[in-house]
Order: sequence, then structure tokens, then C-alpha cells
Amino acid sequence: MTTGNMENLFTNSFEGGPIVDELENDPDIVAISGFNANDCAVLEFDVLNLAEALAFTFTFASAEYESFTCSSFNDAFGLFISGPGIAGPYENDAINIALIPDSEIPIGVNTVNGGVATGAGSDGNCEAANPNWIEDSQYFIENYDNSVSGVVFNGFTVSIEAFVEVQQNEAYHLKFAICDASDGALDSGIILEANSFEGKFLSVFDQNRPEQLKLYPNPSADQVFIEIPQTYIGQNLSLRILDVQGRVVSSTNITATGTVELGTSQLEKGLYLVETISNGKVFGMAKLLRD
Repeated sequence: MTTGNMENLFTNSFEGGPIVDELENDPDIVAISGFNANDCAVLEFDVLNLAEALAFTFTFASAEYESFTCSSFNDAFGLFISGPGIAGPYENDAINIALIPDSEIPIGVNTVNGGVATGAGSDGNCEAANPNWIEDSQYFIENYDNSVSGVVFNGFTVSIEAFVEVQQNEAYHLKFAICDASDGALDSGIILEANSFEGKFLSVFDQNRPEQLKLYPNPSADQVFIEIPQTYIGQNLSLRILDVQGRVVSSTNITATGTVELGTSQLEKGLYLVETISNGKVFGMAKLLRD
């Protein structure tokens, strides 16, 4: 994601400029940056979480670093999450999980950089944004001569993991937002590591992790058969189907045999999650595609 034209990432142009259908003054980025926000790039989506935590790995980069570190051009990035169990200061009671490691400091030009003001910048601006800004220079890679990467951003953070503990089997709203601060002249960007978006089981819960159920046929049109693990045969179980937003669309109670039939004809086409529950605990789950 970038605040400018993606093609400029592979040229020597730092002219920036507005992006198509530009967004301005995203309230969450304004709160982080402390300045007006221009040329915002925002991506929002919902996710049904199956684990106890969510994680992303990202790198923040900017063309502001060489000449405007510790200035009013404090371009910033936020990864905001809202949902069950979360109460934060941003829109929808979200929290920002794009933070400098081992801190509550958000990611921006003035919070993580080379530890030295550049060009028109003043040390006081960085000090106000992050009292540990000099120490946190360990998370910054200078690229003023473009020797580190073929991309023309002249400064990067190291790869940083955004991590948050969440509730299992609940839906969460995620918002990625990055904006230019004060003007739109020099661009910033966020690079997400491939395949780094994942649900994580905390080690203390590994032994209680739900197992993968066997479903067939899958995709399914009218019914699906679920193989029940031997341990649960003969028990009173609950079967639930959830949609991608975490809403229960079907629930039934059964006495388990080796294979259980579950009707799917009432479902609209799409992706669902099937859960098997014993004594209030989810012991098995699997994705189901209704075609």
C-alpha cells in the first residue's frame, strides 16, 4: 500500500501527488500523526478468527526520511482492529497494533527513523512523538542512496510483527491505513510480508487446539458428512455452521455416531466454518464450501 502512484516505487521520482479517489484526514491516522492527513490508502475487511491471536509482519517505508525526519511531514501507518474483547481509542473502539517493538508507540516517520533530524526537521518533534526515538533507530534501515532495495523509498523499518490476542471463533474488523502528513508531496508505503497474516495458537493452549475435521463431499450442495473422532462417539454433541462474519447460521444437537450427516441445502453459496462442540468446548472444526 502506498500514498502515491505505485509506478513511482520503481523510478527515481519522489514527486508524489494525489492518488485516485484520494481520502483525506482519516481520523485514526490524524490521531497518530498529529497532523492533517492526505492521500490516504485504506484497506478494510472482516475476518473470522479461529485461534487465540492474530499476527501480521510489515515494513514501513517513506520518501520523507532523507530531508524531513522530525518535521511536520510525519507520514504514519496504523493497523486497527476492533471486535469482541477490544476497547480502544480509535474508530469502532479499535486499537492500533502497528507499533514499535516492545512499546505502545505507533509507526511513523517521527517515531522510528535514523535517530537524527534531517533537512527541515527538529529534534523536538521526534522527541514529542517518541521519547525513545534515538534508541529506536535500531529498527530503521537507511536507504538514501537506494543501495538497500530497488524500491526508491529512502528509509525503511525492519520487519515488524503486529500481534494481538483475540477471542476464538469470533469476527474482527481490520483496517490498514497509511497517509501523507501535512502535504502529499513525498510518498510513504507499507509492505506486508507474504503469507504473514495468520491466526496463532498461544503455546499454553497448544494441547487444547481444536483438531481438523474430515468433511465430505466438500464442496457440498445438499448435505455433508462429518467424521466424528473415536473419543466422542456416543456423546451428546452440538454441531454449528458459522458464516465468514462469525454468525451462527445453523445449529443442531446430536448423539454422535462415527459419521454424522449435516444438511447444507439451506445455506447460500459461499464459505463457512463447521464446528463440533462437546460440553461447551469446540473440539473440531473445518472449512466448508457450499456450491
